[in-house]
Amino acid sequence: MNSFNKDLIFEQRIRNFELLLKYLQKISPEDKKHLIEVEKQTAMLLREKGEDINGLLVMAWINLLTENRQKALSFLNRIWDLGGELTEYCHIFYLNTLIGVGLLEMAAIMLKDKFENIENHNSKFDNVMMKFAISTGNLNLIKRILPHWQGSQKKDLNDLIGAYQVLDYGQHFKITQKIVNEFCKNELYAYDYKLYHDRGFVDLEIVLYVGKETANHQHFIENLNKSIDNYFQQTQNKRVRNQSFEIRDIKSYQVPE
Repeated sequence: MNSFNKDLIFEQRIRNFELLLKYLQKISPEDKKHLIEVEKQTAMLLREKGEDINGLLVMAWINLLTENRQKALSFLNRIWDLGGELTEYCHIFYLNTLIGVGLLEMAAIMLKDKFENIENHNSKFDNVMMKFAISTGNLNLIKRILPHWQGSQKKDLNDLIGAYQVLDYGQHFKITQKIVNEFCKNELYAYDYKLYHDRGFVDLEIVLYVGKETANHQHFIENLNKSIDNYFQQTQNKRVRNQSFEIRDIKSYQVPE
């Protein structure tokens, strides 16, 4: 817990939505006592301040962590409908959440200006921009953000792009990611990726966070791979076997800093 006092919310009654969102990083989704307390505190502040979109984001994440996906989506869509000013931290958090639940069109609209003005964009958005580019399988966007990205695996991503270009695989990568998003559209709670190079070339692992019931479904990844294989069979193209998938319970998700 890094000396974080979980009972701070009881003692001092946090009255800032951004701090409440950061508080969620410090507690386990299994800690129902503190999740309920965060929800109560957020609801009270929303009654006092009105529909503050930063507060609605806190409510969305509480519902994702407690596997109430539909209610979380209603909060995310309400934020979209209301518009207004998110703090920088909440803005990045909202984008991560939109990508995580598969609302990629909304994320694309919010990121459009940042990709178009990439020379002058705020570098704090780099990671979420990269996550969006990978989740949509857009090699052009990956190439555009890569020179500015400070991630530790820049070389791995550069090698991945180079391999896909040599193999003329860019369009197949994009369609593969589209299949993933379509397959998971009603199950996805959060999304992440990992890069490995222990086989002499770069492997991309997509981590899909879902509800407990889906996470325990032994055929979920198998059926996802079948959907991707069907595409390659129908188009008579060869699938590059450097992309894999891992399914995890949302309760194991680490809320991004």
